[in-house]
Amino acid sequence: MDSGINSRRCCSTGSRFSIVIFLLLEIVCFPGLLSAENDSLSGQTRRAFQDTSIIYEHLVHAQMQLAAHNYDASFKNLNTALQLSRELGYTQWLYQIYNELADLMTSSGNFTIALENYFRMLKILDEKSQKKSGDLEVMKQYAELYLLIGKTYFSLENQE
Repeated sequence: MDSGINSRRCCSTGSRFSIVIFLLLEIVCFPGLLSAENDSLSGQTRRAFQDTSIIYEHLVHAQMQLAAHNYDASFKNLNTALQLSRELGYTQWLYQIYNELADLMTSSGNFTIALENYFRMLKILDEKSQKKSGDLEVMKQYAELYLLIGKTYFSLENQE
């Protein structure tokens, strides 16, 4: 009986430690995300004209939130990164943003929305493959994407 109580204390201490590490990483790696200057999307857009790394910062921040099972914060960061990418016409990160959105939707059991994002990724790959015909990296991305689509359809069937 005593060992059960100790293991719960250990896990809660480990969880607290993980949260503290996560917050420290957030403060050190992304100090701009916590400032009042970045409260509005328009403020971020103005900054992004000079530096598109804000899109990548939101993407990485969303990945960290997803790893911590904080789905709402992850979705918010991914949505902001997606809006900034669209407004700026900066498409370098779109494939990765849609991938993270699909992972988020799969993790939360929203398989239909995950599939929509996978098909958006497929469209991006189609455009990329027209430019780089026969590129091995693009073919690898196709294979990985079709595998994810198949797994998601399987999960969708099992959910019903």
